[in-house]
Amino acid sequence: MCYCKYFSDYRLGHCKQYFHKQGGLDLIQVRGQSPSIFLGPKLIPLLQLDWVTCNQIGQTQRVVSLNLSGLELAGTINPHVGKLTKLQVLDLARNNLHGPIPSSISNLSSTLIRLNLGTNRLSGTIPSELGFLYKLKELDLSNNQLTGTVALSIYNISSLVLFTVASNQLWGEIPSNIGHTLPNLLYFRNCFNLLTGNIPMSLHNVSGIRSIRMSNNFLKGTVPPGLSNLPFLETYNIGFNRIVSYGDDGLNFITSLTNSTRLNYLAIDENHLQGVIPESIGNLSKVLSKLYIGGNRIYGNVPASIGQLSGLALLNVSYNSISGEIPSEIGQLKELQMLGLARNKMSAPIPNSLDLSDNALSGSIPSSFAKCTSLEELFMARNTLSGSLPNRLAEMRGLEILDLSSNQLSGSILDELKELHALSYLNLSFNHLEGVIPNGGVFVKNTSNVHLEGNPKLCLHGPCGKSGNQRRKVLVLVLIVAAALVTLAVCTVVGCLLYVRKHKGSGYEATSRETSSFDLLNGKHQCVTYEELRVATGNFNQENLIGSGGFGFVYKGYLREGIEVAVKVLDVQIKGSWKSFLAECEALRSARR
Repeated sequence: MCYCKYFSDYRLGHCKQYFHKQGGLDLIQVRGQSPSIFLGPKLIPLLQLDWVTCNQIGQTQRVVSLNLSGLELAGTINPHVGKLTKLQVLDLARNNLHGPIPSSISNLSSTLIRLNLGTNRLSGTIPSELGFLYKLKELDLSNNQLTGTVALSIYNISSLVLFTVASNQLWGEIPSNIGHTLPNLLYFRNCFNLLTGNIPMSLHNVSGIRSIRMSNNFLKGTVPPGLSNLPFLETYNIGFNRIVSYGDDGLNFITSLTNSTRLNYLAIDENHLQGVIPESIGNLSKVLSKLYIGGNRIYGNVPASIGQLSGLALLNVSYNSISGEIPSEIGQLKELQMLGLARNKMSAPIPNSLDLSDNALSGSIPSSFAKCTSLEELFMARNTLSGSLPNRLAEMRGLEILDLSSNQLSGSILDELKELHALSYLNLSFNHLEGVIPNGGVFVKNTSNVHLEGNPKLCLHGPCGKSGNQRRKVLVLVLIVAAALVTLAVCTVVGCLLYVRKHKGSGYEATSRETSSFDLLNGKHQCVTYEELRVATGNFNQENLIGSGGFGFVYKGYLREGIEVAVKVLDVQIKGSWKSFLAECEALRSARR
């Protein structure tokens, strides 16, 4: 087999492939026994696309596969496509083709295995001649504008594995013997049409089928028996039809699906189904992720067994007549992301505890949680939640425990959380929170039950520091002040030396080593270096912060002599701070601080 990648008059035996993307889709032009592919009068090379496959048949290379999907082609399909008599695959999906489906495609009956014309703008009826394609395994005509009925001859292609005519304007009934005429069917999709009649009972006898999708039609009658015969079923969607059931046992067909251990999607919503949700619903597949049963006439309670559906991410029972309490077992659904309970007759309070920890939940925390005013415990730890804490979280007045640890939450901690007087345990650790910690409520009364560690930008000890730029400016000022102090100290030492020389024998040398501590204790000033200040305050440790004023922060510290001092760090970003500093210096000349 050869793959023709380059199209610049490239030859493989007698097989020539050319491409032209202009106007209509003139798909082929026959030259003797060897087809050459043209798309218009002008030949343009198309490089590096594996869209044609050739095969050696006798002495000639023949086209066996033509894949032009997703190339944004426009125009119609030329009937001469039926001349490619050795074609096994014809895929023209996801283009902008219009017009009818050529009946000449039926000429490929002895070879064609896959026909995909889906997602175009094809119109007209489906040619009944397609029923001659007795080797066809995949037929996809979905997402077009086809009308009319599906010919019985197509339902007789016994080799079909995939049959989808979804999203058209087709009408008529599905043959009652479809399960017998299509015994190899794995995927049956005809949703979003105008089909009428009943769900064929024989369809539930195709034991290997994996997907049945018949939603958004006008199907009527009841759900036929036989669902227990489908062990490989993955999708069953009959929603938005006119299916009926009566009495308390009207939903017992759900029990038949417990044999389908691969079922991950079940939709029976928006029908006329009546009955009570059976307790056996909890025995459905553990990989069931979406369950739609809303918009019916279901009554009774939601069974506690619903909590056994460990893989459930979406549960919608809205718009029914369900009463009673919401079972607390719903809290066991660790994967649950959407719970629809609207427009029912539930009168009991919602569960007082909801645990969604240790999942893969992402995005922001929904503000709709605020509606759960009676919720007492909310656990959403160890997910990938992001964004800020929703303001409406503070409306959950009954909340006693809130655990949002080990996520990716950012922003500040809501000051309003201190007003949640019932809150006794709060864990926001290991996120990306920043700013000040609220002063009040649980943050003061139960500090041992408040966990905020693992938030590097959060001000855990005292007032918040400034931004990086501001911190650098404060540091520069401290260095300037320290340099001035060092200069002053040098000048003092030089002055002292001169004084000593001038007054030799005065006894100064004998007592000079004793004056430092004595003078400090008696109110005389001492020169201190920046390094001494840094060591004295533990590198300006937050634990040594004793206050803040209008222009900076004050730290306590101990000099080498053990003398306790207060060190003020000035913030030059604040207007008037420099004048305040000079005024303080003037005052300190005559007063000991």
